[in-house]
Amino acid sequence: MSTFQLQTGRCEQLTPSKAPPILTPGDITPEALRAWELGCQNFFSLKGVTAGDQVLTVAGSLLDPHVQDWYSNNRARLVALSFSAFMTEVCKYWLPSTWAAQVCTKMLSSSQGTKAFYHWAVEVKSLNVLLCGSSSSLSEEHLHFHLESHMHADLAADYWTSKISEEKDYHAWIEQIHLLNEKCI
Repeated sequence: MSTFQLQTGRCEQLTPSKAPPILTPGDITPEALRAWELGCQNFFSLKGVTAGDQVLTVAGSLLDPHVQDWYSNNRARLVALSFSAFMTEVCKYWLPSTWAAQVCTKMLSSSQGTKAFYHWAVEVKSLNVLLCGSSSSLSEEHLHFHLESHMHADLAADYWTSKISEEKDYHAWIEQIHLLNEKCI
């Protein structure tokens, strides 16, 4: 008995100034869909695509046959949507209903481990970007608490004896911990 595994779709954009990005056939992940959305927005900006033409301009670059069937069956309704509303429809139809909870769980269960602090912080922030606009998205204050409480024990010991915890600017705080982590390596 063989099992068929569908590959994961991914965003590709070979010539950003000439053609919109494509989302290859396969299971659609929040990460791939976000990359495709950002690539489309960049393309619209570069090419001056008007709001009314955006969905029509890029819908054909969703290459999965099932997505194309869905688009064809709903074309009249979908092309009338703003790109933002179209992306909401795509997410609702093509991502699992629990995708935001899964991303949030992955983000909140992460810890620094053996990774450099800065790289781990970027991973956490990238997961949070996927949740932007949802009730699961974390504020910078909550990201701060998560990173602070899940950093490596050795780094945490140095962190708590420094004055870094008093830094109020989130980005400066990240940079100072990054520098402290670099000293410890």
